[in-house]
Amino acid sequence: MALSKMAVLLVCAVMLVAAPAMAEPIRIVAFGGSSTYGAHAARDRTYPFRLEQALRAKGHDVVVINAGINGNRTADGLARMDAAIADGTHIVLVEYGINDSFAKLPRSQTMADIETMVTRLRP
Repeated sequence: MALSKMAVLLVCAVMLVAAPAMAEPIRIVAFGGSSTYGAHAARDRTYPFRLEQALRAKGHDVVVINAGINGNRTADGLARMDAAIADGTHIVLVEYGINDSFAKLPRSQTMADIETMVTRLRP
């Protein structure tokens, strides 16, 4: 009887090793200011939420994280991007600029900040 239990355990162990690993969902971070966060919108009306729903409806295994903060400017994004974008993130959607414009910051600074973000995100 002990031999047959050992055989069953061995077969189970082989099946576990041979079985394909379950793939993680694709992690997308929507990173930005008010437009990303969805100022004055219900959470299910924001573009990150709707993007996730649309991609899932097409059969994609995704998680879209809304890392937008109302009023965030590009300098704020630079300061918090390491904390907001976790390791293992596959795609980052960067949407900044409108709050910089409202604050009358120089466009050149906004563009430089966005370029720095994109450079830091590249592998």
